[in-house]
Formats: sequence, structure tokens, C-alpha cells
Amino acid sequence: MAPTTGVEVVEATDIDGVSHYTMRDLRNDQIARNVTAQTARSLWAQAIREYEKGVPDADRVRWIGERAFWKSTRINNGERRYHLLSRDEDGKIHTYFGVSTDNLAPEWQELIDAEQEARRPAEA
Repeated sequence: MAPTTGVEVVEATDIDGVSHYTMRDLRNDQIARNVTAQTARSLWAQAIREYEKGVPDADRVRWIGERAFWKSTRINNGERRYHLLSRDEDGKIHTYFGVSTDNLAPEWQELIDAEQEARRPAEA
């Protein structure tokens, strides 16, 4: 199950040399087609930029079961957002961009907490 905030890039296609994306808004599970980097709103534009840079290999992220933490970013107001992954029963990896901790299910919060714990300096 996907987080309830953020966005997923579902598909990318090239039309006349311009990348067009199908995006899924995780707040309401709505699909938007033919989104480009130029037409995308803030969160979606960030997701497209990150997607275009390339998502990590599955073996380069920290997995807890079928969910993984990729990285965190700060948005304009200084709030931290997370890029998370899941693997479905067919083995397909889904990447979720810009996930906030607002109303985040415990299984997703566990990923963020584990990553923050792993990054804490060891006590002397």
C-alpha cells in the first residue's frame, strides 16, 4: 500500500522529443496524464526532476520488508519530505516522491525512523 501523501510517477513516454508523465497523486489516488516538467506544479515538478535523475537500484536502499527509504529533501518552507519505495507482489518497484509524515501509516514511519537512527552519530 502506498503512502497517503506525495506523488508517484506511474509512466513516462516521449512525444515529439518531450517527456510526458502519468502521475498519481497519493492524497486522493487520482491519475493525471500528459504532465511535463514545464506544466507540473511544484511537488510534481520536483518528482519529475528526481525521476529523470534516476531512481536507485533496489539493492542500494535500506529495505524493511517490501518497503524502502531512498532519501529525504527539504522543501521551500524548510519542511522535510521523503522519497520512499515499495515492491509489489509482482516484484515491480514503486517510487513515491515528496512524502510527508502527516498521517503516515506506522509501517512507513518505521522506515523513516530506522533511517534517522542509522544516521545518528554513535555515542562515545
